[in-house]
Formats: sequence, C-alpha cells, structure tokens
Amino acid sequence: MKLLSPRFTRRWDWIRRFTREAHTWRDRPALALAGLARGRPFGGGSHYARLGRGLAAQVAPRVRRAGGSRVRMDLTTVTDLMIFEEIFVDGVYPLEKVPFTPEVVIDGGACTGCFTLLAHARYPTARFIAVEPEPKNFARLERHLRDNGITAQCHAAALAEVPGNVRFTGSGFGGHITSGGSAASDLEVPALSLSELIQAATPARLLLKLDVEGM
Repeated sequence: MKLLSPRFTRRWDWIRRFTREAHTWRDRPALALAGLARGRPFGGGSHYARLGRGLAAQVAPRVRRAGGSRVRMDLTTVTDLMIFEEIFVDGVYPLEKVPFTPEVVIDGGACTGCFTLLAHARYPTARFIAVEPEPKNFARLERHLRDNGITAQCHAAALAEVPGNVRFTGSGFGGHITSGGSAASDLEVPALSLSELIQAATPARLLLKLDVEGM
C-alpha cells in the first residue's frame, strides 16, 4: 500500500535537498520554500500560488556552497530554481576536482552570476570576469556581486569568435545568439572575442566556464 504519492515524494525531496544547502539554520526556511516552489512555482492565480506569494515571492538565503553568499531567487517562475538546483544542489561544476588554483576565472554566459558566487567561495583571491548579454540577467548579475561584496569585471556582451555586434534572442537561461531571421523581440548586443578576452587577462592559470548557445 502506497502511503505517499510520487509527486509528494518528489516535492519533499526537493525541499530536503534545497534545505541542505543552508549556510546557517536561519537560511533553512527560505530554502524550504524554494524547494517547494521548484516543484510548482508560486506564479499564477491559484490558491496555492497566492498562498506561496503570501509567504515569499522572492528569497535571498545564504548558501553553503556559495561560501555564505546570498543567492536571490524568484519563486514565481522556475528559472532561478532550476539554476540554483543545477549549480548548488546537483553540483554540476565540481570545482574541487580542478587540480590547480586559478589566477583568473572567466564566467562565460554568467546569467545571474551563480557560478561566479560558487567559484568565488573556492577561489577568493582570483580575478573574476563575467560576460552576460541578456539585460535583465546582467542587472541581476551585478546586484548579486554587489550584495555579496564581490569585485568582478562585468561585460554586458555575448562571446563570439570575432568582436562586433550580434543578434540575441530569448531570455532567462535560454537566450542565444541567432544567425537566422530576426524577430521584433530580438536584441542587438555587442560581442567580445573570447580569445582576445583571454589574451587581455594574461592569466598564468585560467579557469574558463562556458555556458553559451549560438557561439
């Protein structure tokens, strides 16, 4: 006899795994809400969504893998929650396996800056360069860094083989350079040459993270 439905079990697992990333016990309630919203965000007009937003539409807990840095999440959409899960819960960037200490860290496709927070916690003396073309993401990237007192060289640009301007479409973590027909919602954004960016940084030891589409 099944006592718990698979859906309930999965949502409880999200709550448990998110809460485990709390820096202190004070951060656990916010992360529990984020785990709950991961299964069903608090957007829309349902009673559940209104109740969730009444508790918190946004949270900014201090996160263990981010070295206690605050990570802001919008609980009304799934985007921030998926990024948080990927980077801090699932640990898709196992920096502990990097066999050197980088002098420079380049975060290509920085989105809202979660990888930079993760890398700064492990390499606090490194120089950081973050590149993100989507305007809303870039504004949140800068706020994340400012809120946590992290200094980085930030570029509101895409990465490409050669510098210039490119067409960019989409938002959240699904934005990408497009070479096809343009739409009214597309943006024209500056593009930086990745090789020139690296040469200008002149690192003896470089950690390069790339999560870019369309390059």
